[in-house]
Amino acid sequence: MSEPLAHVETGYYVHIQTFRARWGLRVQMEMLAYLDQNNLTPTKACEGKHGAPHSIAYETLRRWWNHFLLWGETPFETARRPGIRYGERTRLDPGIGDRIIAIIDEDPSLYLDEIQNILVEEFGKKYHTSTIWRFLNSPQVNITLHVLQEKAVQQSWYEQMIYRGTMSVLSANLDPSVFCFVDESAVGKNAARRRRGWARKGTKAIKYTVFDDGTSSKQYTLIGAVDINGFIPAGCEVIFRRTKRDQPGAGTVDQDRFVQYVRERLVPQLGSYALGEPRSVVIMDNARIHKHPLVRTLIENTGAKLVWNAAYSPELNPIEPCFHQYKACLRRNREHFSLDMWAVHDFALKTSVTRDNMIRYYGSNDMQGCIHNLPTIVSVPTGHKQAAEVERKKKKRKHDEEEEEEMVVVMMMMMAAKRRRML
Repeated sequence: MSEPLAHVETGYYVHIQTFRARWGLRVQMEMLAYLDQNNLTPTKACEGKHGAPHSIAYETLRRWWNHFLLWGETPFETARRPGIRYGERTRLDPGIGDRIIAIIDEDPSLYLDEIQNILVEEFGKKYHTSTIWRFLNSPQVNITLHVLQEKAVQQSWYEQMIYRGTMSVLSANLDPSVFCFVDESAVGKNAARRRRGWARKGTKAIKYTVFDDGTSSKQYTLIGAVDINGFIPAGCEVIFRRTKRDQPGAGTVDQDRFVQYVRERLVPQLGSYALGEPRSVVIMDNARIHKHPLVRTLIENTGAKLVWNAAYSPELNPIEPCFHQYKACLRRNREHFSLDMWAVHDFALKTSVTRDNMIRYYGSNDMQGCIHNLPTIVSVPTGHKQAAEVERKKKKRKHDEEEEEEMVVVMMMMMAAKRRRML
């Protein structure tokens, strides 16, 4: 809420001082009244010159003044009038909207100016990018920007159908806990780095830190395993990248290293599918490092089954969003990660992915039809959240009412100043 107003009257000009001034009705009224009462031009009063109450750019102030001379009121007042629009917006010609939707369906990654150029080439008319944006965001069209997900053209619908059918058969009449998904993810020096920060407008968000010289041990490959309860800590392994010659055990994950992981880490966590035990169906993608013959032998000797995911279909493996959650936890605890990597790593494995998360991943649209008999998610009571939302709306409504009262006061003072001038 704004601070109490302090009224300062000098000649014909009434100045309302406040600690928070917006470029709305109040600011426009004050600046136009200052120009009118002191016979100044926008050039002389812009950027706070000649004691102007606000620092307004010349082009903005000139546009306000010309509008005032034409309409006799502020642009803000004109815009609020029903049925009156200050500056007519460009409208799309018939058929252009359908073509825009078709263009986006063909390539959803296009920028607005690229869509604009296509329309110019096809129709010979240039529509402003803001016009295209308003059309896409209109309630009738309701097309907005989303995180772009790229899918390989090498995907095989036939392989995906076989994978979905296999998963559906294996999960019939069994608990979803029988599934265990395995994959690898690289954790680099930027995994725990936050990419956005707070800063004042016009300035950069800067945080001073010690840069990695390339020899840090915090660059590794995480071989992860998840079931319906989240990560299996005992079934996950960290393999550091070799940054020096004398680093035994470090290096890349090849077939031999993956076989060692399966033998030492994964196999002790598996159960028998015939007995309906948990983690008795192992799902991997068909990467080359997974194709060693011993991988299938070691897994099937425990009574478990091995299923290959469809090629180029990471969306069919729920462990992918789990890796995202794991790295988000590293960013959340970035300061501790630089001091004690192992503690944060263990904490992320145990807390970043919950049972409810996995149930949602199992039941997502991408995994539809793969896993049956999913349990119900235990929702957290939201009574306190609803109460907080009601309180927030009450405060906003009260704030809006106070702002409206302040605007009425400003209008009355401006009208009084005009009457004194006429006398």
